[in-house]
Amino acid sequence: MKLTTERLRRGRNDGHVSDQDPTREDEAYWHEFLDEYLDETGVRQLLKIDTPHRLEELVAAHEILAVPTAHGSAYPAFQFVGGAVNPTISRVVKIFSIVVATPYTTASWLRGARFDDKSVVEWIESGENPEVVIQAAEDSVGRLAA
Repeated sequence: MKLTTERLRRGRNDGHVSDQDPTREDEAYWHEFLDEYLDETGVRQLLKIDTPHRLEELVAAHEILAVPTAHGSAYPAFQFVGGAVNPTISRVVKIFSIVVATPYTTASWLRGARFDDKSVVEWIESGENPEVVIQAAEDSVGRLAA
């Protein structure tokens, strides 16, 4: 399955990027920072979800990270592995949901926090101990809640 990024790059239907559209600029930043995305259709196909409602339930239960954009939700591809949701990333999303106001904070932590010079996502993908990430997420949430 091809990961879709075109939706985030397009902006308006004519491809024009307006200087007065800060959302478009934010989308470009998030696309670069988080790398590849799937759109709703791509996630539903990947996870074999029949209805949009079921995907909404997974996002509402903080089992899947959805980053809002001007063109609908974008689902960072790093949270999926082997046709399923990565269980470690899903746990982190759930842990952060306790205190964060937006999914951007969670996404930033997953891509920005460092362990032995690896981002959280790189740490998980390289097969390192996932409990290190879980403990760090709980510690970060504790500091945010204080």
